[in-house]
Amino acid sequence: MATKLSKPSLQKQSFFKVLLGDFYQHLRLPPVFIEKLDGESLPKCDLRGPNGKLWTVELEEIRENGFFFHDGWQGFVRDHCLEIGNFLVFDYDGDSKFDVTIYEPTGCEKDVEAAKRRNGNPVSSVKDEIVDIETENYNKESKSKTINAERTSRKFYSILNLLLNS
Repeated sequence: MATKLSKPSLQKQSFFKVLLGDFYQHLRLPPVFIEKLDGESLPKCDLRGPNGKLWTVELEEIRENGFFFHDGWQGFVRDHCLEIGNFLVFDYDGDSKFDVTIYEPTGCEKDVEAAKRRNGNPVSSVKDEIVDIETENYNKESKSKTINAERTSRKFYSILNLLLNS
């Protein structure tokens, strides 16, 4: 008796994406995943990030290029401090929802809250680091110059004393 093969349940489907290139505006879903939807329409879906918050994201079909997370995706990217090299796993629950797990290039799960604190204002934090380094270098150079000036001054006065006392 022949056994009929059934499609795997979409409730247990998942896919991953490594963030490369211009992922900030939209992210392409794998074509094979879309095929597994078997005609099911997903004009919108919800992405649940590591903190449990839901993001409603529209899916946009761009001709033969496939389906993309589009409107709403930019907010998800920003709020999760997504960066090139992050590895995202999308677990589909079969009801237009994806649980998203985010990994760092190190292979460890991303601590989004720590990334937010670290990247609160990347431009100003970089400026602050540069100012700190420049100040530290200036202080080192000034201290070195002061020590060298004191040594030179002592040598000069020692030589002057020798000359005057001779």
